[in-house]
Order: sequence, then C-alpha cells, then structure tokens
Amino acid sequence: MSPIAPIFFIHLPKSGGSSIMSFFELNAGKDAYAHCDWDTHDQAKTVDKLGSSGVGGGHQPYGYHRISRTPLNYVTVLRDPLARQISHYWYARTGKNGEEFTSYSHAEAMVMAGKISLDTWVADSLDGGNLAVRMLSGMGKASKEALALAKENIDRRFLLAGQCEDISEFLLLLCGRTNLNLPFFSPTNITNVGNVERVSVSDAAAEKFKAENALDYELYGYVRDILDRDVALLGSAFKTALESVRQIQARVDILENPLRFKATGAGFDANHLSSVHSLVSGCDLRAINAFLQSARAVQRPRQHFYDGVVDEVNNDVIRGWAVNLGDPGRPVTVDVVSDGHIIESIVANQKREDVAKAGYGSNSAGFSLPLTPAIAACASFSVRYSGTTEFLRDGEGWRNGWHHA
Repeated sequence: MSPIAPIFFIHLPKSGGSSIMSFFELNAGKDAYAHCDWDTHDQAKTVDKLGSSGVGGGHQPYGYHRISRTPLNYVTVLRDPLARQISHYWYARTGKNGEEFTSYSHAEAMVMAGKISLDTWVADSLDGGNLAVRMLSGMGKASKEALALAKENIDRRFLLAGQCEDISEFLLLLCGRTNLNLPFFSPTNITNVGNVERVSVSDAAAEKFKAENALDYELYGYVRDILDRDVALLGSAFKTALESVRQIQARVDILENPLRFKATGAGFDANHLSSVHSLVSGCDLRAINAFLQSARAVQRPRQHFYDGVVDEVNNDVIRGWAVNLGDPGRPVTVDVVSDGHIIESIVANQKREDVAKAGYGSNSAGFSLPLTPAIAACASFSVRYSGTTEFLRDGEGWRNGWHHA
C-alpha cells in the first residue's frame, strides 16, 4: 500500500479556516499544522514539516503539489460568497482582531481607516472577484474555463470540499476519509466588531456583487450538490454520528477559549486543546466510531497529480516535460489543444536528466513535438495533461508567432 498523502487545506479567507486549523491540531498535535503561508522564507522546511506531520495548508491556490513535488489530499471549505465578502470587510474594519505582525492589502488598510464603505467593498468585490473559482482552479483569472477546472479539481483531485455553514458535517466526512478521529473544532478568530457601528449592505450593492460573482455562486452550489449526494449515500449511520458530533461540539463551543476572537499567530493554546481532549474523551463516541469504521472501509480511487512545463515554442518545435508525481515511472501524455479541440498528442518519455536532478523521480519525462501544419494553422493553442483540462506551467495561451497571450 502506498503511503497516505499529506492533507493540504486550501484556506479561503473568512470561511472558518482558523477554526478548521484547530481541528487539525486537536488531531495531529499542537503545532503539527504546517503553515504554508507563514514559512515561505524557508519553503523546504515547510514542505518537510507537511510531509512529516501529514497536515498543513494556507491561503494558497490549488497547485501546492508542484512545490511539495508529491501528491496531496486537498481539502477546502467554501462559504456563501456574499456572506464571506461582508465578513472580510468587518474583519478588516476591526484591524483583523488586533492581530500583530500581519499584512494588509491597500483596500484592507483603507477599510480599517474608514475610507471605504461596506457598500463599496461589496459592490466592487474588493477582496477579489470570484475568489473561490480562482483559488480552487489554480488559475489567475476567473472564467468559464477556470470554473470548469475548479469543478474538475473538486471531482478528481480533492479529498473533500465542504461548506463553512456546517463545519461539523465537513469534519465528520473528512474523518471518514482519513485516519483522523476527532471531528471537533474550537471556534477561532471570530470577528470581534466591538464598538464599531454595524451597518447593512444595500440591496443594490448585494445584487451587483452577486451578478459579478456568478461563477463563485455556481461553484458553491456545485459543492452543496456533491455534499447532499454523499450524505444521502452514507445513510442513517452518518446522520446518527453527525447528531452526536453536534451535541459534543455544542459543549466544546462554550469552553473558555483564548483564541475565540484572536488569530493563531502564536499557535493554539495547549491548555485549551487539552481541555477539549478531556471533554471529548468523557463523551459517548460509539456512533461516531461506528460510522468512521464503516466509512473507512470504502476504497477511494487513486488521484493523479502532475507537474510539467512548456520550456520553449519556436517555429520548429514545442519542447517541455511532464511527470506523474505519484508514479514518476509512468509516462504522461500531453495534448496540444485549440478552441477545445485536441490538435496533437505526445507521450513525455524523452530523456531529461535535469528533471531527475531537480528531484522529480524520472529522467524520462521530456517531450519534443514538431510544430505540425495543423498546430501552425491555429491562431492560438495550449498544452495540457491528456484527459484533463489542466494546463502545464507556461502551457496556456500560446499565440501564433509563439508568444504568450
């Protein structure tokens, strides 16, 4: 049996992510979570920690497997897009709960100074339009193509996507697909508005936001449909276990919690984590454990993660490399596509000692595809992994004349 890939949590801002981080530390141990935002000054150390602890993540888009150079079990949680946007505004308005040593975007700084209203923040999507689509696709721009790739990623490359509105549901499903046993969390970094006067967003601003973030709303509904399907298939065992989780979580929620309204910059409080453990250990977990045992008996299909680059395009050849990170010895096929149609395909099995020296586990991952008349006749083309809609790095948007769009 191949080793279990690390869990990588893609943390969409203001979607319950800090609370979910407490779940990982409750299960894996204090300071086990590899913060893949904070430690970018020593990325190799962060990747090593992710591999050894098995849990980590951050405000990173899909694609961290290209940095870790290993398959990952991606998980994420989405939130109603308008609710997330409003929450982010108040978080910025209160100075991010007084968090020290944090960074602010220009728009966040203007909000904190009272220079940007809630209506302007929402109507202009100032924390990023269609952010979930962009992050879960790994593409820089939101588009129908990015939405399709985000859906494909969730279907084929994510262990689980949940919704912030029901964290207990997400955590119980996640425990059923991993070796983590405690589907509980500590409410963390909840926005403390304090004395700041709360106002409501106008209907006009809300409607403009919804129209301009339609891709995010479609993805949010798509995830809900998948969750509803999965829960229905799990039947009464899941429903009984989830009721037990909710009852225990209600008791966890009222424990004294030093990080309820604070960020986790200094890490989670060991005494609080211990108190959660003590509370949970005294509860009846039989329904939860019975569900986990049955859920883990289900075999899940193996996911494939790729990395590769288009190194060069000229008047004679398209040259690059591609590798299957989970099975480097298996050659990868790449397609040249234009307007959604496959123009040419090639197996990446040529010698590339530089790829092996870079740590990718294969010295036979190169491809060199002659620029055929069919390709040359295209106004533009892209290079993607065969059977997917995922492009190689530097593989998207080559224009005739062989430059990027």
